[in-house]
Amino acid sequence: CNQNQIMDPLVLVPWLFLGQALLSTFVCLIRPDFNIVVGLLCYYWWKTEEKNKENMRKVQLLVIGAIAFDLLWLLLVGTTWTRSASRDEFIWEKLRKFHYLAILFT
Repeated sequence: CNQNQIMDPLVLVPWLFLGQALLSTFVCLIRPDFNIVVGLLCYYWWKTEEKNKENMRKVQLLVIGAIAFDLLWLLLVGTTWTRSASRDEFIWEKLRKFHYLAILFT
């Protein structure tokens, strides 16, 4: 592979979808996560469908929808996961670093 071929979006984008799916496999251990399905579906569409405007639009809408749902989740749950735990919630405090990782990778 030469440098131009690596930077070609037709080569790079499927790897980004697989990277998203890989990160999502770890995030789904911490919280329910649909991004693994989105990443794999986009990868499949990218590799099997003809590269025309209609099919690329499907991929774009799916990714935008996933980002919107992640932002909504972050707005609804983010403050609960990052707040200080009371002294009776030591298990919640032990999970804090995993919550931050899930928020980071979401």
